[in-house]
Amino acid sequence: MFEATKFLEMSMQRINQIIFTLLLMMCSACTPKHVWQQLDLSAQLMNNRADTALVILESINKKQLHSESAEARYSLLYSQALDKHYVDLTTDSLLEPALRYYNRGRGTAHDRMLANYLLGRIHYNAGRYLYSMAALLEAEEEVDYVDDSYLVGLLYAYKGFLHSKFYDNPSALKALRLADSCFLQGQHWKLHKHTLLNIAQAYMNMQEYALSEELFLDLLNIATAEQDAFLSQKCVDFLLTQYMNQEDHVKAKVLLDRLEQKVDSTSFLYAMALAQIKASEGNINEAQELILKAQKQATNSRDISRTFFTRYRLHQTLGNYKEALDHYKKVTHIQDTVMRRVLRQPIIATQRDFYRTQAELRAEQIRNTQILYGALFAILGLLVVVIIMQFRHRIAMKQAEVGQYVGLLDELREKSNADTIEMNMQIAKLFADQFSLLNQLSAIYYETHAFQKDKDAIYKKVREEIGYWSDDKKHHKDLESVVNSYKNNVMAIIRREIPSFSELDLRILCYWYAGFSTKAMSVFLANTISMINTRKHRLRNKMIQLQPPSLALILENLP
Repeated sequence: MFEATKFLEMSMQRINQIIFTLLLMMCSACTPKHVWQQLDLSAQLMNNRADTALVILESINKKQLHSESAEARYSLLYSQALDKHYVDLTTDSLLEPALRYYNRGRGTAHDRMLANYLLGRIHYNAGRYLYSMAALLEAEEEVDYVDDSYLVGLLYAYKGFLHSKFYDNPSALKALRLADSCFLQGQHWKLHKHTLLNIAQAYMNMQEYALSEELFLDLLNIATAEQDAFLSQKCVDFLLTQYMNQEDHVKAKVLLDRLEQKVDSTSFLYAMALAQIKASEGNINEAQELILKAQKQATNSRDISRTFFTRYRLHQTLGNYKEALDHYKKVTHIQDTVMRRVLRQPIIATQRDFYRTQAELRAEQIRNTQILYGALFAILGLLVVVIIMQFRHRIAMKQAEVGQYVGLLDELREKSNADTIEMNMQIAKLFADQFSLLNQLSAIYYETHAFQKDKDAIYKKVREEIGYWSDDKKHHKDLESVVNSYKNNVMAIIRREIPSFSELDLRILCYWYAGFSTKAMSVFLANTISMINTRKHRLRNKMIQLQPPSLALILENLP
């Protein structure tokens, strides 16, 4: 009887602990309201003030992202901000929380589309073109549910770019037209003009020369009127390319005479166009000199092929058939090489239906999984309610005795862990005494709205405080020794196993392990917060790539 009573009391105690733990988890799962406000503000500023949006995101303490939805939204917005700052990510590790959350059918259609669009960009940066198109097709599934002409336009524009890369010009033209209609609808005039440029290029690649020439000339007039030098040069380059393809030397000469000094006379296309014009006028020697000049400026196989082909035509005109044949063979060799490379790539356009079917299958699997999890959670909830109802009156009767057992248990735990607790308190006090003032001063320097002289005084004080740690190698070695003492000798391990790290890399890692904030580190190293975050991100990725023997210990000790 006594054993049964004791077992029952211990069961009640465990139930109490489980309920208390569940309550704590429910409380800690709430992301603070101000964090959500920062995320929403960064999303609003993303298109027009991407630099400000990035600063806001970097100021968010990721430890406050308690919910999966908050972590996913932060991951999505931070990846988007880096993309807008031309940081070409090649792995989806940063975007992974967003993909894991949104690809289960959660969140808004806009966020699901954005996540897959960014994934397509990442795959493209890494050279995984098939996966890039697959991600864009999944993003396209949400088009009918998204009221954002800017994002939908970007999606179709990128699809068009990917199709054109594999010479699927009809599909590229279709996607670009959809992108242009979106940009017109949203009055994104700059994107509209550049999309028209890509449409004209698609027409040119399809040998629809009348349509492409009309578009190029219209855009050239607009760019000239608006003094848009970049767009003007692009239009001129494409027009010269088209005229050379058509061997229309008269139009090429008229274009060059019309623009005079506005054309980049040092460019490859200018030299090639002028060479063909001179050759058509009978100035063979001058044409050959221009071809040799252009050959030195060639940057890709297409340019080199064009120089060989022009020289082939010149030698053919002069009756030098052996030299003409040699250059023609070089042209065909380059074309064969390009064709083999293209044929080795998957024919993406023919995969559309397959990937749509795959997307529908995944969506069905997601729905089934959600139903299964819903049923399991319902059963689990019902079971918890039944258990609580059964033991509720027993818990009330034995509350006093349970309290005595809990007190005794806590006393035993405190006694057994006394040494560990004391040691942790000493470590925490040591780090707080040595580093908290520096962190606070650095934060005040960034956040104060005082006059410049006050900020200068704060900065001077910070420099005096950090001089002991950051300016002198011996003092930095002392700091590294402190970090080694309390962080499992991690800095010594890194120096031994990753000798390729520079002293600046090691210094950043030392400050990181020591628990300094990003703001403090930016003051120590006289650099921006954005650059510090980027450097930390690259250091972590480099350590993962190098795979040192103690990688798990190195990453485990990072704050």
